Amino acid sequence: MNCWFHVRTLWMILLLALVGAGADMLPSSTAAAAENTTEEAATGAAASSNLAATVFAELPGHTGAVRFVAFSPDGETLVSAGADRTIRLWNATTGEVRQTLSGHGGWVFAVTFSPDGKTLASASVDHTIKLWDRNSGALLRTLTDHEDEVFSVVFTPDGKTLASSSRDTTVKLWDVASWKVRATLKGHTQSARNLALSPDAKTLASASYDGTVRLWDVETGEARTTLKGQSGQVKSVAFSPDGKTLASASLDTTIRLWDIGSGRTTSMLRGHSGDVRSLAFTPDGRTLASCSYDETLKLWDVPSGRQLDSKAGERRYGLSISPDGKRLASADSSGTITLWSLHKGPGPGSRYAVPDGTPADLLAFVRKLKDLRPETDQEAAEYRLRAPTAISAAAKKILKLEKDQWSEAFQAALRILLEDRIRDIPSDESQRQQTLNLVQTFLTAKAAKGLKPQEFELAMSTARALESAEQPLLAVEAYESFAKLAAKSGDERIVEMANLLKGAARRLTLFRKPLKLEGTTMDGQPFDWSAYRGKIVLVDFWATSCGACRAELPNLKRDYERYHDRGFDVVGISLDRDRKALEEFLEEERLPWVTLHEKDTEGNQPMATRYGVMDTPTVLLADKEGKVLLLRVGGERLGRLLGQLLDEPYAPQGNLTCLDLQPKANERRDVSFHDDRGDNSLVELSTGEHVLAGVKFAVGRRVLQLSGAGWNDGPRQIAGIEVDRKFANLYVLHAACWAQGIPDGTNLGHYQVHYADGSHATVPIVQGEDVRDWWDADDSLPVSRGKLAWLGTNPIARESGNLIRLYVGKWENPHPERQVASIDFVKTDDAVGPLCVAMTVEETKP
Repeated sequence: MNCWFHVRTLWMILLLALVGAGADMLPSSTAAAAENTTEEAATGAAASSNLAATVFAELPGHTGAVRFVAFSPDGETLVSAGADRTIRLWNATTGEVRQTLSGHGGWVFAVTFSPDGKTLASASVDHTIKLWDRNSGALLRTLTDHEDEVFSVVFTPDGKTLASSSRDTTVKLWDVASWKVRATLKGHTQSARNLALSPDAKTLASASYDGTVRLWDVETGEARTTLKGQSGQVKSVAFSPDGKTLASASLDTTIRLWDIGSGRTTSMLRGHSGDVRSLAFTPDGRTLASCSYDETLKLWDVPSGRQLDSKAGERRYGLSISPDGKRLASADSSGTITLWSLHKGPGPGSRYAVPDGTPADLLAFVRKLKDLRPETDQEAAEYRLRAPTAISAAAKKILKLEKDQWSEAFQAALRILLEDRIRDIPSDESQRQQTLNLVQTFLTAKAAKGLKPQEFELAMSTARALESAEQPLLAVEAYESFAKLAAKSGDERIVEMANLLKGAARRLTLFRKPLKLEGTTMDGQPFDWSAYRGKIVLVDFWATSCGACRAELPNLKRDYERYHDRGFDVVGISLDRDRKALEEFLEEERLPWVTLHEKDTEGNQPMATRYGVMDTPTVLLADKEGKVLLLRVGGERLGRLLGQLLDEPYAPQGNLTCLDLQPKANERRDVSFHDDRGDNSLVELSTGEHVLAGVKFAVGRRVLQLSGAGWNDGPRQIAGIEVDRKFANLYVLHAACWAQGIPDGTNLGHYQVHYADGSHATVPIVQGEDVRDWWDADDSLPVSRGKLAWLGTNPIARESGNLIRLYVGKWENPHPERQVASIDFVKTDDAVGPLCVAMTVEETKP
């Protein structure tokens, strides 16, 4: 009895998480709350005869939060921008990316189309506005008159004026013909966050963090009135199509509707629980859309102020309604753009419309849709966009209707929704932990009647998806928990997988740990792993039947020939079942490195089981001490990385003196020094003396960190680092923060060397030449002037399987005979924050 009550509870958890259903299975107090929610939904449904939103498609692609989205004047193109510093143009019908524009040095906050749709203007954290040719994607011009981050841009309907707003508190009006500022509008006391233009183009509204909305005369630039009333920062404004009403959204979670004629509040819309970030009216002016940090999108009936519809999801930053009023696009923190169909009633009918009916009818609909084979490219594009959403909606409907949790329809619906979640693991960072929890819950419930191999496939898919998404900590949790379930299963095929799952968890925790290898070489000799100490070694699990392994061989041979004499080697571990086929392959390819293979094991290589190798190729890169350095590497990346790891170190000839940076150092080395994640630091680089890239450095408790996109309150320079000596060469241990995506050759900052005689010299810090981002996703990219000096990690980096890195740069002093008094550490790029850990000088030879 208790067992089945436990299973019933597990089904309830799944229902609540996947569809918000299952109120009849809840304890009485929770059920009452669920009934209240259902009643509210019914009320909304009654009002939503006016307008409702249904997901039409989801467009992944951005690698960071999407801050802005907008339709083109003709509605055929969608533009988006965000934290990954790119602007993307999408086909608003098919969801295909038409163009990706890069060039901003920081987050892109807003983009606007010119009235003729031929030009784009974009606003960025890098203090600039950029003008782009929409058709070619060419950068036409960069406007730099703002003194701080630019938040919003908008063209007037005649295309003659561009308005912009900034953190510098000003609004600027630009003459498009000359691209000169024709007026700077002052009055806000804090950031001017968002702009909206009245339909007649005579009035410009600016929303500010000072809690006000100001209305300006577009022609003269004069202030008309100031709207006051909201108790927090005003984040967004939007004019109604008739120009008589202005909506404003605030940090205080409310939306106010203002009468433009009187300047008075006519209505206040309450319902959001977080700050409201964006607003848009439908073309008829009867409906207002809003999105918020509370992770909801809401539709409001403007005349009555009633909430028509509410959709939960991600933290949303922006939204836009198409010119025909039929579609809405929303931008969220996961990097995804969601396209919604705006419609009356339950939505447009089509083959993708989920029917009414019994759970069996709905399951038949799902199977029919899965079996559908589009006949044209257009149908195929529509299928890719709409079928997954329709299938998921039908599955959710089944779970709400079906009372028998062991029925075919109920179980099939659960699997559909769980498979959806698993497929989203690579792109949906926020849901990964919950997806893992749900699969664990599902399998635990199924275990009550005995797990089947096809059901356990969900476990394998989840763990491998987490590993592929470079989420080693979550993947380890998955492998370990599923190994326990497998060990308890009554099915021998599942039980046999337990050791393999344990091995996969072991492999993913190998970073910076000694690798243990043993086995038999092809000539029957025991393998001696200790003989490889002092070398960088690639351990390659492969098979002759693996196409990817064969394709990688030319690259691996090339790297072996290039770097073997400098200390690189390879150990191949074959998972082939056919010994003879392996021998023939090795004879033909003449691989110059050792290959391990165990006879009469049917391909069950003990090392593959030990490290949970389920796919080929699987590689591990070990350092000169035999400790694992990387769990994923290959192709061109391996060659570039070897070039850095085996690079000749510096060879100082004079006496080395480590400078004391601590009197000027401003951030703790072992505490996160530029965000609120307390473990994102250099905690694994210990204090004391280190020899890095051949140079002795003294690493102290604190480091020098300059401000950047993620830490605006930091210093732009740190002056007066005491030197008080002559030297021939300066060595710096440093890196950059917030430099991912910054083009090579960008000047990030410099060291200003002050001689005692009053003269000075500049030591540049250049992206790609001296440093890269300490968190750069592609750690194989070299620097042309400095040297990669240290690879490490920290708790935050380990969550994503990342390495962090520091570089050493050398500067030859053109005046070694002069006494150097001090050095300043200065930044020049607004988005990037240079980081300096240590300095050492090589004194002039006697």
